[in-house]
Amino acid sequence: MIISKQWLSTRVDLSGLSNEAIAHALTHAGFEVEEVRPLVNVTGCVIGHVLTCVDHPDSDHLHLTTVDVKEEVISVVCGADNVAAGQTVIVARVGAKLPNLTIKATTVRGQPSMGMICSYAELGIEDKFIPEDQKEGIAVLSSDLEIGLDALEALGWDDTLFDVSLTPNRANTNSMVAMACEVSAILNRELLPVAHELVPYDIENTPLSITSTSSGCTQFLGRIIEEVTLSESPRWLKNILMAHNIKSINNVVDISNLVMLETGHPLHFYDRTLLNDDHLGAADGFKASYTALDEVTYELVQDDVVIVSQDQIVGLGGIIGGENSKILPTTTSMIIEVADFDRERIKATQKRLQIQTDAATRFAKFIDPMTTMATMERATYYLKTLANAKGIHPVVAYAPLANLEETEITLSLDFINKHLGASLSVDQVYHTLDRLGFNPEENEGVFTCYIPTHRDDVKLAVDVVEEIIRLLGYDKIPSTPLALTQTAGRLNESQKMKRQIQHILSGMGLNEVITYTLMHEKYASGPLASQKPLKILSPLSEDRQMIRSHLYASTLLNVAHAQSYKNPYNSFEISHVYDEVGMKTRLAIALSVPLVSNTILKEKITSSVFTLKGMIETLLNHLGIVSSRISVSSMDESQTWMHPTQSAWIHVDLKPIGYFGVVHPLSAKSYDVKQTLIAELDLSALEALKKGKIAFEAISKYQTITKDIALVVDKTLISANLIKTILKAGKPHLLSAQVFDLFSLSETTQSMAITLTFKNQQVYTQSEIDGVISSVLAACEKEHHATLRT
Repeated sequence: MIISKQWLSTRVDLSGLSNEAIAHALTHAGFEVEEVRPLVNVTGCVIGHVLTCVDHPDSDHLHLTTVDVKEEVISVVCGADNVAAGQTVIVARVGAKLPNLTIKATTVRGQPSMGMICSYAELGIEDKFIPEDQKEGIAVLSSDLEIGLDALEALGWDDTLFDVSLTPNRANTNSMVAMACEVSAILNRELLPVAHELVPYDIENTPLSITSTSSGCTQFLGRIIEEVTLSESPRWLKNILMAHNIKSINNVVDISNLVMLETGHPLHFYDRTLLNDDHLGAADGFKASYTALDEVTYELVQDDVVIVSQDQIVGLGGIIGGENSKILPTTTSMIIEVADFDRERIKATQKRLQIQTDAATRFAKFIDPMTTMATMERATYYLKTLANAKGIHPVVAYAPLANLEETEITLSLDFINKHLGASLSVDQVYHTLDRLGFNPEENEGVFTCYIPTHRDDVKLAVDVVEEIIRLLGYDKIPSTPLALTQTAGRLNESQKMKRQIQHILSGMGLNEVITYTLMHEKYASGPLASQKPLKILSPLSEDRQMIRSHLYASTLLNVAHAQSYKNPYNSFEISHVYDEVGMKTRLAIALSVPLVSNTILKEKITSSVFTLKGMIETLLNHLGIVSSRISVSSMDESQTWMHPTQSAWIHVDLKPIGYFGVVHPLSAKSYDVKQTLIAELDLSALEALKKGKIAFEAISKYQTITKDIALVVDKTLISANLIKTILKAGKPHLLSAQVFDLFSLSETTQSMAITLTFKNQQVYTQSEIDGVISSVLAACEKEHHATLRT
């Protein structure tokens, strides 16, 4: 943002303050001043009057002039074609400094020259700010300027510009009115009264109608001005626009830019005679070509907010006006538009069409909805005083005008001092809040603040605390030594488990990945997802507006990215997830199908749900959870995230800790992934479980004994439950039981072959082995109606 010191001085008393002091105060209050520069960077130039002008006797293009600069009459040799006697000009005297030039006394072809008559370009004025008839030759000025006066002072160019970098949360200061309030508070200087009068309308009944059928336009004000006089803008207005790098067009167009710079609220003027009728409306649903003021034709889509007069598109709402309704040199009657548009709709259109305008930039950031009527009245005032406006109609508005209540925030002195680590007094806090315009009320050390609507960055008590110290200065916080608590340098249990998991899964050939915590709202649901996910209040984009409560979506998005490059994706991620209850730690595993491909040997190692289940069981075993504590259960067929017959919930001690299996085809299609295996475990729940320690066991001198049995079981029987029964019945002789074969016998039954491994701590007789197997078969028949297949 550019701050003109000259313009700012009309609103804030800056007397006695140097440019350096102002820049220092702004920077320390959070407004970084990137550059301080003069509006026109010249010295030693004065207003002069050309007394005589004759041709140089020894040149066909030079002129000998005598110029009155009040103190004396000097001789100047000038080469400009347009120099003539009687002109009022800018004279750079000996010693004057211009951009890349210092003026010295010299002799030109035998004739003395004690200065230079300047052109606008020689003063460093950009071409777009130079009058068309003076782009070539010297600058010819109005004859009413005082001779001998410093040229910068006479032309209003004796201004200093502060180039201020606004932080994203302070877009509400991008106007002269708002910045004047800030500077007044920062410097503790009084705001000056501004010449402004409410211009009454002089036409009682207006034919103007204003409508809006678009959700992207929340307020729309219009006013007819029956007669305006277009002319050149006064010098002070041109200078303000030049300071902000805006070219002067005419007094009416310049007023629209001036009001936007002053209030921060963009507005637009329409030539009334070029509209279809006295109706303006905000609408969407138009798919058409549109030629804007920049003479570029844009292809509009249905989501673009447009301004229409009947079916004539005359503006792209909040961004740029139309070529078909712009103010022309012949304009005499006009309509003023002041509206408020949805920032997300503006940003979407601006991004798609690649349009950069002041209006679009401001609407895409922040506009105080309470400024619409003030902006309309300010525009009317300037049109009355600068363009001789007549036939002023009453304002017509669509929708109730914004009447937002000021945000009320209560906080105590103790709260303030506790957060700042300071010892501020009641008076210090009260006067600071008053300077900020928060209209404080104090009662026994408790402050009630009423935050103005333009301060959208102040929502909480801590925001008020920040504002207090921003004005008082962070140097008011006393330096105190940090209170450090020394702790032993070792890992806690969560860190130990995380490192152990990383080591184990890396050893299985998986790669660890880290993905974004924020995601799009459409990915909020999934297995283990929270019913109440958290949403960011002010997201940077739609793609990053939700805080994830599960790892399912993040994992599949990465799988889709890898598969698009035909890369295998065998990975795991350990990350936090969040919901209203709090934070949890999750583990996600993803396996490609096939698991490993060897392009040289043309070999592939396939993976299946059993591969993934084996990995999980091995991981749990290494974490101190024996297989007998692990069980699985089928998933509900109604869910659409995981395959109903190739996925399962996994339990430890019958408590659910996660899921594993094949991604459901419908979900795979929505994420654009091929067949993928995925698992997600709740490490927070896993950490809370009791875990055994892995102990060394000496190699036995006895041979391991294994026996195979085949049982006829119901197809709905879960093998883990059967294994649990077998191990319980075979205590203390059985070491493990493992399913190694399955095949169907009928529609309801199947054969399940199991290997029984005996502990190798003794020599078993055949009768002892038969006794253990008999106990196992009896238990299986009793608990699961499983019989020995013969």
